[in-house]
Amino acid sequence: MDGNDKTGTDRSVDPVDEASAARSERRRTLLAGLGKGSTLLAAASPISSFAGSKVPKDDGCQCSVSGQMSKMLSGTASTTPCGGHHATYFVKCESLTRSQCPSEVKNACTTNGSWYVQTSGYCVWYRVAYDSFRKLSKDTSWPGTVAWNIQCKDVISNTSTTTCLQRIYEDPDGDDAFCIAGYLNSELTASPPTGYQKLPFDKSYVKYAVSSSKTNSVALFRKTCVKNRRTWT
Repeated sequence: MDGNDKTGTDRSVDPVDEASAARSERRRTLLAGLGKGSTLLAAASPISSFAGSKVPKDDGCQCSVSGQMSKMLSGTASTTPCGGHHATYFVKCESLTRSQCPSEVKNACTTNGSWYVQTSGYCVWYRVAYDSFRKLSKDTSWPGTVAWNIQCKDVISNTSTTTCLQRIYEDPDGDDAFCIAGYLNSELTASPPTGYQKLPFDKSYVKYAVSSSKTNSVALFRKTCVKNRRTWT
């Protein structure tokens, strides 16, 4: 055989292509595994790879995304479990009277149930009643890498221009809110919930996962992003 022949068993493998294929396979494992009922599969994100390691969750189970370890395995976790804050944890909600609202807000919110995004104030307003308003803004826990007025379409890949602040207030335990919670927790700059470590994703990967399978992504975030829920009136 010619020494320059690269066919057969002497064929070389492009390490870049091999790495790319491995990342794609781990991402598929995340989505497929959730569909089968697992609660936390660590997938390779653009900045964090847990391939070959076991990632625990708070029920003591462990999971891995490498080879035969790609499904949930029972056993005692040896490290801190992964977990995130509830979506409401990232939002500051203030109850104000009409006299406490800026004129532009009163002029914009002319009916009960109306919303107004106040760009100058970095906040979103909601009129509950004639003399009752809610002012929503990002809390100190809100990640610095996420804009305060980010819209649902930027997280969930739909066409909604509703701000994430508004959606969290409207339906704090809805599917959209949990997707947003996953997005915010993935970029967490504040501390994760006490006794937990940060989720092994970044916002780009969360958006990719949600666009690939919102159902499976919601299943993941409903299991992990549940700590420190806040209640509003």
